[in-house]
Amino acid sequence: MTLGDIAGYSVGTTFVNWSDLNASKIHTPPQAGVSGGMQMGAKSIVMSGSYEDDSDHGDTIEYTAAGGHDRYKNQITDQEWGWCHKVLNMSLATKNPVRVIRGSKLQSRYAPTTG
Repeated sequence: MTLGDIAGYSVGTTFVNWSDLNASKIHTPPQAGVSGGMQMGAKSIVMSGSYEDDSDHGDTIEYTAAGGHDRYKNQITDQEWGWCHKVLNMSLATKNPVRVIRGSKLQSRYAPTTG
């Protein structure tokens, strides 16, 4: 598992779709928003605009992780402490870097217009 920078990809690189992102090894799950493992923590997250509580302030983000919302992005139940949350918590403990990928549907001035 590679943490931090990936050779050949600079900050701000855009991808056409999830398949291209996956092939780059920047974020390998085909749909999940968190990639990583319990030993080292998260290697990357995708902010896709799927959660109404996510916010992006450039260098600081609030990331909801997974669970508790309906298909319309409304938070309808509390999230349960699951794998994604544990992996993100491990990143806090290890202080390892986490790559942030922003999708074009994210309501943020830092998000790309496409991809």
